[in-house]
Amino acid sequence: MAADREALSRTISEAVSRAVTDALTATLSPQLPRVDSPAAISQARQTLSSAGTSGTASSSRIREQDNVRLPSAFDRLQNSHTHVQPKKRRTQSCIKQKVVNKNIICVLQTDDPSKAIPIPRGESRARLAEAGLTGKIAINSIWQEAEVRCEISNLFASAFGLSDGEVLPFVYLSNVPGGRKLCIPKTSRSFKWNASEVISTAAQGSLYVMAEIPPLTCPAAEKQSLSDNESDGDQPDLQPTRTLSMIQRPAATPTETRRPVVTSPILGKPTISSETNSPSTSYNSYVSLVDEDETTVMISSDEEEPMQSQGQEQRTSPDLLTLQAILMKLRNDNVDEHSHRRSLINVRRKHVWEDASRHLLRKKFDPKAIISVKFADDDGNSEGAIDAGGPRREFLRLLIKAANEHAGLFYGKLDQRVLFPNATGMRNYEKDWTEKRTKKILKISNIMFSIYAIAARAKGHYKLVGTIICWSLVHGGPGGNFFSKTLFDAIAFGIGTKDAEINDIHDNEVLEKINKVKFANTLDELNRYLKEEYLQCILQAQGHSLQASCFDEKSKFVKAILNYVLVDSTRYLLEELIDGFKVMGVLDAIRQYPEQFLEVLCKNDTKLDAIMVDLIFEVHLAEDGTNIRPTQERAVVFWRDFLQDCCDGESAITLADVLIFATGASQPPPLGFNSTPALEFTAGKFPTANTCGVTLYIPLLYGEYEEFKDAMEFAIQNSPSFGHA
Repeated sequence: MAADREALSRTISEAVSRAVTDALTATLSPQLPRVDSPAAISQARQTLSSAGTSGTASSSRIREQDNVRLPSAFDRLQNSHTHVQPKKRRTQSCIKQKVVNKNIICVLQTDDPSKAIPIPRGESRARLAEAGLTGKIAINSIWQEAEVRCEISNLFASAFGLSDGEVLPFVYLSNVPGGRKLCIPKTSRSFKWNASEVISTAAQGSLYVMAEIPPLTCPAAEKQSLSDNESDGDQPDLQPTRTLSMIQRPAATPTETRRPVVTSPILGKPTISSETNSPSTSYNSYVSLVDEDETTVMISSDEEEPMQSQGQEQRTSPDLLTLQAILMKLRNDNVDEHSHRRSLINVRRKHVWEDASRHLLRKKFDPKAIISVKFADDDGNSEGAIDAGGPRREFLRLLIKAANEHAGLFYGKLDQRVLFPNATGMRNYEKDWTEKRTKKILKISNIMFSIYAIAARAKGHYKLVGTIICWSLVHGGPGGNFFSKTLFDAIAFGIGTKDAEINDIHDNEVLEKINKVKFANTLDELNRYLKEEYLQCILQAQGHSLQASCFDEKSKFVKAILNYVLVDSTRYLLEELIDGFKVMGVLDAIRQYPEQFLEVLCKNDTKLDAIMVDLIFEVHLAEDGTNIRPTQERAVVFWRDFLQDCCDGESAITLADVLIFATGASQPPPLGFNSTPALEFTAGKFPTANTCGVTLYIPLLYGEYEEFKDAMEFAIQNSPSFGHA
């Protein structure tokens, strides 16, 4: 009995102790601080235990128990498994600003805005310009939606009669893939038209907007109808010509209500609040930098419209056509996408020139046939990648590079080449000859030039290089950007029609002799320099007088020497090269639109940057609220930081390497990609690329940026070109 009473007493005592503990916990829990560390947990225990000493003796046992229930903050800390993402590593370049210059065209609202409308061209574009509905705009990449809208409103304020601070109601337009039309892109309710999104929408050409009110003066006869070969029955008519004052304008609908004007903290000028969002349903903010309807140059003040129809082309200035539009027309005129004709090319990466030239010099080679490439390793084993665009882009890139660097037909800087009769042979030969008399060297060298030139010409290599460049451009490859201005002028304007450029002389000894003549100060000094035996031989070959009769003839002598060294001495080889450019009508296009082809055949100073590469890829994220979405967003942040490191030289990888790995091209092709490049995700350790569908997969595995960066660098450095197909 005594034992039973003792057990009962112990049970009652424990029950009372638990009741007191629970009561104290409920009372003190709101007063306890947030528990964020073991030290705070210890302090919370001491607070709870000291508060209970005045209640009952049994409460002192709280300090002796390790499993006492503490406040909910402690429970959340103990049970939380949430991964804390590392902070985004910032570099000084992360805050760099970029100003992008764009042509902007404001079209009139249609009766049914949901339908696509034709891109204004020719006379239609000219009427918009007369009404003040076209212009140029500079967009800062860090601007928010309000600042962009304010800048556009200020540009068109006079055309619409807007007062100071008044905002023009308009919607942005984007190109319809595969067509030459515009539509209103669908966007989610939370989507913001910040500067980066606006730039991406117009990344390859002009920016189009549709005003939701009529201008003070509507363009006369503004129908924006298509040309004869583009017309169809479902094109909407635009508003008829009329003149409306500010009072006559129709009232805005709820979705068109103008936003209140506020002051921008960045610009210090009127802008718009973000209370009202644009009407839409879904849209990916990062669209392709290159598609089928715009140009490939992202930052330019001279971007223009896509290719016109054949009927309108004859009455429109060539300056209104873009390179991509010109190439698209050449492709449509020559290449049948649905044809069964194929150029089946088997090639090794290390022997591209050898394997490709053998194929292209065949009698049955058809430059108009669709290119289908299969790469093989040095053992001859097929890589197995199905060519749906990726292998073709890589092949054309490697082939153009080989034509420039390994064919032995060009001489000079790699991005400023001039044509010599097998320049490789010339340079090697001159190293072996040490005659002191320049005249003998010149004569002997000319003999050797002829030997090498005859061999290369007999093989058809000079004409072949011209054919390769045309073939590449029409089939979606690069143009090379390696011709000198002198060489380009000879192709675009004809041999001898333009003077050679002294900057294209790459032989220092020859350049020194010419500069002596160019900078002679007196007639005697000029004639003394002209007596140089090397120059005398050139003047004799030109049939030119050997001495100057007056000082004013100095420029004529310089031009004669330059033209001989760079043009006349290789005239018959230039003719072979130009003959190769006649393939598929490319030579006629170059001579009709020389300015557009200059940017793809000669050195282009436009360089890739992190923003440009980021905008090339369309990010495919999971839906909001899914478990994988936060991990994907972290990977996208790492991806953009990685691009910035590549741009700033903080990585062993360049932005060109990234593009080669993902697309096979080191630059956005002049003709664009045949599908929108996509950025998706993989659970693997390393990035991979679907070379056929232009899709780059980045890893989700890494929670730290440095680990992600190491994985990206390892994969790209150890890939011969593409990621895994």
